[in-house]
Amino acid sequence: MTEGDKLKNQLLLYRNIEHQYAISDYIDMSLIKIQKSLDVARKDLFTKLINQDFRLPEGREHAVLKQLNDLTMGIQKQLTGDIKKAAMVAGESSVHEYGRILSFDSQIDKALNFNFAAPSPDQLRAMVDTPMGGKVLDKLVAESFEKAIVADVQTSILAGVLKGVGTDKVINGLTGAFGTIRRDAEKFTRTFIAQANNNAAERLYKKNADIIKSERWDATFEVSSRRGSGTCMRCGSLHGNEYKLDEPHIRPPLHISCRCYMIPITLSYKELGLNIPEMKDSLKPFTERKASRAIIKAGQLEDKGFEAFIKSRDEQYQINFFGINRYKFWKAGDIGIKDLADKNGNLRLLRKNKDGDYVGIM
Repeated sequence: MTEGDKLKNQLLLYRNIEHQYAISDYIDMSLIKIQKSLDVARKDLFTKLINQDFRLPEGREHAVLKQLNDLTMGIQKQLTGDIKKAAMVAGESSVHEYGRILSFDSQIDKALNFNFAAPSPDQLRAMVDTPMGGKVLDKLVAESFEKAIVADVQTSILAGVLKGVGTDKVINGLTGAFGTIRRDAEKFTRTFIAQANNNAAERLYKKNADIIKSERWDATFEVSSRRGSGTCMRCGSLHGNEYKLDEPHIRPPLHISCRCYMIPITLSYKELGLNIPEMKDSLKPFTERKASRAIIKAGQLEDKGFEAFIKSRDEQYQINFFGINRYKFWKAGDIGIKDLADKNGNLRLLRKNKDGDYVGIM
C-alpha cells in the first residue's frame, strides 16, 4: 500500500468518525424535542383522565386497560411521527455527508466518475421504515405503550385496588408507566436515526460500487464501568469484519441503541488507474467527542482493533464486558473477541460438559 493510499484510508476514517459525532449530537438535540413533546402529551392525557370514571363493576377490569390504550393512541401516533421525522432528516443529511466523505477533490472525482444523487421522498421513507428486528417503528411504539401500561397499572386494576378509588390511582400508575415509555422513546430515536444513517451509507456505497470494493464494520468503542452498558460483545466481535458490497451480509444497527456503522474500503489509487503517490493531509484527526464524554482515539479504531482496546482496559471493565465465565476463557487465551459471535452477529453460547462445567464456546 502506498503512502497516498494510507492517507486516503485515514481520511475516510476520520471523516466517518466526524460524521458519527455529528449524528450523535443530532440525536441528542432530537431527543430533547421529542421528550418535551412527550411530556406535553402526557400532561394533556392526565387532564383528560380527570374526567374519566374508572370505577367499573366486578369483572370489567380489562375494560380499563383497553380504555387507557385507546386514550394513548394519539400520543403513540405523535411519538412515532416525531421519531420518523427526525430519522428522515438524518437520512437525507447522511446521504449528502457520505457523498462528501467519498469525495476527495475535484481532480480525483472526475477521474473516479463519482456518482451522487439526492434521495427521493420514497427512498427516504424506505430508509426510515426498514423494520428493526422484523418490527416497524409503529409496532415497537405500540408495544412499548402496551407493556408499560400493563406493567405499572394492570396489577392494581386486576387486584381490585382501583375499585371505588377512581382516577387518582390510575394517574399515579401511569406516571411510572410514562417513565418506561420515555426510556423506550430514547432507544427508538437513537436506533432509527442510526438505521437511517446506515441505510444512507449503503445507498451511496452501492451507487459507487465501481470504486468501493467492500465495507468494514466499525463498532463504537465505549468505555463503561456498568455491566450491560458500553460496547456489547456482538458488536465488538464484528468490529473490523469486511464484506463485499454484492454479498449478503449483516448491517448495523445490530440491536436497539446500536451505534455501529460501515466504513467504505475503496480501491487503491493503482487499481483506480491514478498515479498519485501522496495525498495532502486535508483533515486533522478527530479524537475527542466532548469534554464531558468519553475520549475515543481514531488511530486506535483504525490500527489496533477491539481486542487491543479490551486489553487496554482494567480487569473490572473486562469482566463487565465478557461476564465472568467468558472472561476466564479469554484471559486464559482460549478464546478471542472474534469467537464471541458468528458472522451474522449471533452471540455464541457457552458450552458445558457432562458434569455441568463450562468448557468453552459453542
